[in-house]
Amino acid sequence: MQALNTRDVSQTIPLAEALFSGTAPNGGLWVPETFPQFSLLRSKSAKPRFLEIGPEILRLFLPEAPKEWLVELFDRIYPTRFDHPEITPLLEAGAPNRTFFLELFHGPTLAFKDVALTLLPHLMRYALQKSGKTGRLLVLTATSGDTGKAGLSAFRMIPDTQIFVLYPEGGISSIQREMMLEEKAPNTRVFSLKGDFDDAQHLVKSLMADKVWREDLHQRGIGLSTANSINLGRILIQVIYYFSSYLELVDRRCLQPGDPVNYCVPTGNFGNILAGYYASRMGLPVGRLICASNQNRILSDFFHTGVYDLAAHRPVLKTSSPSMDILISSNLERWIFEKLDREGRKTAELMAALTQSGRFSITLPAENAENPFFSATCDDPQCLETIGATFRKETLLIDPHTAVAVNALSQYRKATGDDTLCVVHSTASPFKFPEAMIRALEQGRKSYDMQSYDSISGNEDMRLDLLCEISGRKLPEAIKRLRQETGREPESGYPEEITRRIRRYAFERW
Repeated sequence: MQALNTRDVSQTIPLAEALFSGTAPNGGLWVPETFPQFSLLRSKSAKPRFLEIGPEILRLFLPEAPKEWLVELFDRIYPTRFDHPEITPLLEAGAPNRTFFLELFHGPTLAFKDVALTLLPHLMRYALQKSGKTGRLLVLTATSGDTGKAGLSAFRMIPDTQIFVLYPEGGISSIQREMMLEEKAPNTRVFSLKGDFDDAQHLVKSLMADKVWREDLHQRGIGLSTANSINLGRILIQVIYYFSSYLELVDRRCLQPGDPVNYCVPTGNFGNILAGYYASRMGLPVGRLICASNQNRILSDFFHTGVYDLAAHRPVLKTSSPSMDILISSNLERWIFEKLDREGRKTAELMAALTQSGRFSITLPAENAENPFFSATCDDPQCLETIGATFRKETLLIDPHTAVAVNALSQYRKATGDDTLCVVHSTASPFKFPEAMIRALEQGRKSYDMQSYDSISGNEDMRLDLLCEISGRKLPEAIKRLRQETGREPESGYPEEITRRIRRYAFERW
C-alpha cells in the first residue's frame, strides 16, 4: 500500500516508509491511499480481542509484513508491558445507561499513548529494513503530558535510535513531569520548553520540514522521525481498539453485528478520535464520534461553525486536563483532507492560511447523520463535578480527561435524545493528576475526616496517599516507583535555544 501526502496527492511513498518518515517534505501528513475493509463476522478465539485482531488489521495496511511475525510481536510485547490481561478492558458503567468505559491506561506509563507506542518502534525498525535503509534514527516528540513518557519508555535502549522529548514548562501535571524525568536511558533527552504545547509542536514540525538539516542528517546516516500522532503508525495502531471494543460488545451480546455504536473521546491533537473515523471508513458501524474538548474549545467551535481561529482562543488555558491544552490540533488536517475529497491543493491552501493568518474556514454539514462528529465543551468546574458525581454514583474513579468526555456525552444525549450505546475512552490513570482528583472528590464529601488539602499542597506523596484513602484504590506500581527514583533535570530554554541544542545533539551519543 502507498501513503499519500495531504498537501500534494501526486507525492506518494510506500506506507511502510511513512512509518519512519514523520511529515512529508512540504509539511503535509501521510495518509493511507485506501481504507481496506475489516470484517466483523468472526468467532471469538481464546485471546483477548485486541491481541487477536491487531495483526490482522495492521496487515491490511502492511500486507508484506509476515503474519507470524506480527502475531508473535503482539503476543510477546503487550502482555509483558500491560497490567491487564485484556490489554484494553471494557468496563460497563454501574447504572443501566448504555455506557461503557474503554480503559486504555493499563500500559507502563498509565496513558492511552502506550497502546500505540508499545508497538511503534518495532514497526519502524521493520519498515526501515523493508525499505533497505540502514543507519540511525532520531525521533523528535512534543508532548502535552502523556506522549513524552510513553515515547521514552517505548524507545529506550532501541538500537541505533535516539528520542528527544519536548514538554511545555508548567503545562503538564507534576506526576507526568516526574515520570518523564525518571527515564535515564542514554539514548533519551528531555527538554522543558518555555512556551505552550503548540510552541513545542511547532518546533518539532519546523525541524521536520528543514530540508537542509534533514539532508545533513541523511549524509551522516541519520533518519528523522516522530512519535507524535502525526506519525501515521500511531493512528493505524489505535484503530485496533475501536474494532476490539466493538467485537467485545458483540461477544457480550450487548449488540448484534452491524448495530451502530457511538464513541466519546477526550480530544486534543485529534489523533485518537481520527482513528475512530478511520475505523468507520474500514467498516466499523460508528454512529457518532463525540469530540470532547476542555476550556481550550477550538475544536468544539470549529465543528459548530466551520471556522478554525487561533486568535480567538489565545492564550492556551491551563486546565485540570493538561493533555488537552492544545490549540493546533495537527491531525485535523487528515480529516479535512478527507472532507475535501482528498484535494491536496485545497488542503495545502487551508493549512497555509492557518500558518499565515491563524485562521481558516470550511463549509461543514449540519449536525446530523452526514456529519460524523458532534462536539461539546467541558470547563474545569464541570470536569471536577463530573469526577465526583461519577465516583459517587458509579464508584468509578475517572481522570480529568475522561471526565471531560463523560460530561460531553451527557450534553450530546440531552441535545439529541440519542441513547445509542456509547463507548467512552478512558485515557489516563487518575493517579497521574492527584491535585485535581482530590479537589474533585472532596466536593460534597464532608463526612470524611481528612486533612485540609491546603496543608499538603506541594507534597506529592501526601496527595497521592490521600487520594488512595479517599478512593479506596491502590497506588499504581509505575507511580510507586517514582518514590524510589531520583529523576534527572530537564534542559530548559526558549524555542530558539532548544532548537540549537537539538541540532547539535543530533550528532552526538551514537
